[in-house]
Amino acid sequence: DTKKASDFEGGLGTKASPYLIANKGQFEQITSGYIDNIKYYSLIGEVTFTESDELAGARWGYAVYLPKKVSYINLNGNGKYIKCESAAAVFDIIGNSTVMNLNVEIKNKFATQTIGVTFDGVNFYGNVSWNGGNNGVICAYVTDGLTAINCNNYATINSTGGETDYNAIFTGYAFTENATLSFKNCNNYGSLISGKASMFIGNVRYKSKLVVEKCLNKGEIRATYMGYTPNCYVSVSESNIISLTLNGETKTLNTVLSSGFYHGPSD
Repeated sequence: DTKKASDFEGGLGTKASPYLIANKGQFEQITSGYIDNIKYYSLIGEVTFTESDELAGARWGYAVYLPKKVSYINLNGNGKYIKCESAAAVFDIIGNSTVMNLNVEIKNKFATQTIGVTFDGVNFYGNVSWNGGNNGVICAYVTDGLTAINCNNYATINSTGGETDYNAIFTGYAFTENATLSFKNCNNYGSLISGKASMFIGNVRYKSKLVVEKCLNKGEIRATYMGYTPNCYVSVSESNIISLTLNGETKTLNTVLSSGFYHGPSD
């Protein structure tokens, strides 16, 4: 491991002594840990990315600020902000990690792809614009499941297009067989206006499981493409949701769950 305290504001990268990040330059020094040696990072200052920081995505071709894959890290935001001043994701691919206590101001999404990541206490803000489908404020693509706890969306989201816009507030496209996406105490206070719109998962390629506990839509989720009737609370592509557990009970996908949805059986 070539990382050292001098690359950051201090710290040793351990749970007891995380690397301290005070600015963008130090944030860009984040590298992966190992399955038996998680690297710990802690924000002590605000991080702001601008258009000049954008690079081509390593895998999917989206604009990102950190094009490398980062795995086995614990990133504690300590209530600080990561601010994205252009339409790029912070991470290209982040896997087997925990992101917590963080505020993110975005114009697009936090990550292009997540792989078995836990988000705990992450809030999303900003004016977001998507061109096309498979988008969410957390990420575009989800593999090996995802856990979101105490995460809230305050962003105003608009997407162009119509029948190809499979978008959701939180995640875009789940594509791992029998993966579980779990949301607990996650709420929408903002808005999503998209061709096809839902709250948790935009599109589902393979059979997936969804667990929802104490999550509310307190904002607006509006579908503009009139050629379909989704269950907006769950997913645009509900046929591949093989089970829905809501507050500890198994539910059918046509359950009326919340107000604030437009055009669909959950109205």
